[in-house]
Amino acid sequence: MPFTTYHLASSLLVGVLLRRRVNWLSFLIVSTFLVDVEPLAKLVLDLPDPLHGLAHTFAAAAVLGPAAGVALYAARGFLRPLSSAFRLVGAESLGAYALGGAAGWALHVFMDMPLYPEMKPFYPLEGNPLLLASVDPLDSWLGVAWVYDLVLASGFFAYAAYLYFSYGGGGAGKAAAGLALLASFFASVFATGVGQSALLLGALVGIYLFYSALWGAAPGRGALLAAAALISASLLLLVRPLVFGDFEVSITSFVSNVASWYVPLVAGFALTWRALRRVGAPRLWLYTAAAGVATLWILVGGVLLAVALVGLLSSLPRRLAASGRV
Repeated sequence: MPFTTYHLASSLLVGVLLRRRVNWLSFLIVSTFLVDVEPLAKLVLDLPDPLHGLAHTFAAAAVLGPAAGVALYAARGFLRPLSSAFRLVGAESLGAYALGGAAGWALHVFMDMPLYPEMKPFYPLEGNPLLLASVDPLDSWLGVAWVYDLVLASGFFAYAAYLYFSYGGGGAGKAAAGLALLASFFASVFATGVGQSALLLGALVGIYLFYSALWGAAPGRGALLAAAALISASLLLLVRPLVFGDFEVSITSFVSNVASWYVPLVAGFALTWRALRRVGAPRLWLYTAAAGVATLWILVGGVLLAVALVGLLSSLPRRLAASGRV
């Protein structure tokens, strides 16, 4: 699947380390989105295989990567608000953009190499010497899933820590780190057992950081909500064998999901609404989040909630830091 959170997380993780030498935003855009234009176009336009062709090679990284970086440098005026909003700050020279494009492209190829037998990463040489399964890509995936899960969790944790310190700690730092970890909950949908456990734990930490930052002088409420979320998550783990096992019953599934996730989510959002209004959260993202919570049972609800989290992450910590309210 193009544009996965695994590429996003790896871009966040490696980007934290390279941000003083490369332009972090160009690194992330190229690694997460641009390279996967190839498989997306082939899927949409029904073009002939291979799905991962010439774009998924280190030769393309050496040629197209710097070119993409230069193009992003030319558009830096339009991209600067984006990099500022998400604190994706890094070197700003033309060379840093070109290097970011090349490194981001190479990272994407490196992440895909173990999974896809049709790849020829060292083109014009044939074959894929780093493929972990020569017949079925799924076998390859199952064999290295824990490694990708580790990258997935580490990327979000590293970004959250970076946000916390970049805002100088305090309320704004807690809000930014908490929102980043809450956003990682959506990445857990794509993870296997190891990644889901790590990201769910991160989301619980995010609940505490975010709510305690919003409530300011009353962090106990954040601890209370985090404890409620922990209990509800534990309930879900306890009932999972019944829900997804041989004795699955529709009503059991419905009740367990409501008790484990939806009720705490609605309660937490209701308790937080006032605090969000008090600290000046933009109404657009507040109403988007409310719509997402209300329609979470259908696909659009998850999308709206994810968009609202991204919107809050891009605006709320800066407002808190500027106002000095938390």
